[in-house]
Amino acid sequence: MMAAAFSGWGEGGGVDGGAQPPEADTQPAEYAMWCAVLALLLDDARAYWHGVNIYGAANYEAEQAFDDVVRVGPMLRWCCDHTGHNPQWIAERFSESLRVKV
Repeated sequence: MMAAAFSGWGEGGGVDGGAQPPEADTQPAEYAMWCAVLALLLDDARAYWHGVNIYGAANYEAEQAFDDVVRVGPMLRWCCDHTGHNPQWIAERFSESLRVKV
């Protein structure tokens, strides 16, 4: 999902050029799961911005995702803690991709 929404954000599947799991003992399946969770959060936030209802989710859930991403909220930070991505960097690139000043 992330590749579709954010293609060109880096090589190796990471939006910051290939982030690595934060712990050496993190299993590849667990890392992939957290990357998928992050991708879904970003997809929900982008869908809210474009006024699209995806996955049949309530509008307020997409709005919460959007607010969380642009404000570097707890959901984004939690996902990034598990993937090794920088949440501030993701929020800035996400906002730039929407041409939003936050």
